[in-house]
Amino acid sequence: MTKKVKDHISGIAPGSLNAADTLFGIDAKGLKNLDPQALAALKDLQQDAKWWAKNGRKIQQQIALIAAGTAEKNVTLAQIAEVSQKYGKPIIAAKYKSALNEKKFHNFLTETKDKAAHQLGMENARHSSQMQFQQANQNLQRQIFTANIQLRANQLKLKADAANEQLKEKHQDFKLTAAMNLGSKAPFLPRPNDVQQPFLPQTPTPTDDLSAHTVGATATGRGLFGFISRGIEKVRKFFGI
Repeated sequence: MTKKVKDHISGIAPGSLNAADTLFGIDAKGLKNLDPQALAALKDLQQDAKWWAKNGRKIQQQIALIAAGTAEKNVTLAQIAEVSQKYGKPIIAAKYKSALNEKKFHNFLTETKDKAAHQLGMENARHSSQMQFQQANQNLQRQIFTANIQLRANQLKLKADAANEQLKEKHQDFKLTAAMNLGSKAPFLPRPNDVQQPFLPQTPTPTDDLSAHTVGATATGRGLFGFISRGIEKVRKFFGI
């Protein structure tokens, strides 16, 4: 019978040997029995362990650098986000407030311009209408004034005609009385001159010039018709009419 190396550990530390499989992937039981699969697995583990032994620290350094960089990156981004949130709120609020005020200002200018244009148009229309009514009323007043002038002129003409008729009758009475009293000795009595018709070469046209001279002449009766009326009164008084 082929002898084998004695096993002094399996009986007293079976849990630790099992832990070798759990912790390191080493099949202690298979190796003890020279199991080909266990031996092959051990070879594979050896190659893998050799690579990790050579490169593990580099990977650890890379992982540590990656972790530190990741932490710094996210802390920095978080700080940027925090600053953006803290100071971005008033900036955005001011931005939109300014935009709103700009819109309100633009609308105010547009509305004010439209309102002013409407008011100017209304004022122009009111002024034009007022001037038309005012000029029409002034024209009417001038016509009424002219008609009154013509009426007064006709009244003066009638007065002159009546005065001449009275003078004619009075003169005829004088002639008859002289003939009856003196007979053929009655003197020749010339007929008095007729009262002249008032001469109005042109109907006065009222103007818009209210000068002091014009107002004063009207107020004191020194106008054209005052002069004519006083002349007729003097003639009538002279002949006792």
